[in-house]
Amino acid sequence: MLTNQDYWIIGALLATNVIFFFLPITIIIRRMGFSGWWILFSLIPLIGMLGGIWMLALARWPALEKNSN
Repeated sequence: MLTNQDYWIIGALLATNVIFFFLPITIIIRRMGFSGWWILFSLIPLIGMLGGIWMLALARWPALEKNSN
């Protein structure tokens, strides 16, 4: 059974994960010209990582299209 201290530890780990993982990747994705919501693919372990990488590799990049005009 979880104690009150365990909930604080879990919350701290989740907050650390958001700050050091989700936030920088969201900034990178937005600089590429995509929506920051693409980060949700990383929450699905294998499908999200492989599918997200392939979708980004094969998609047209809006940031590159803006610079070429």
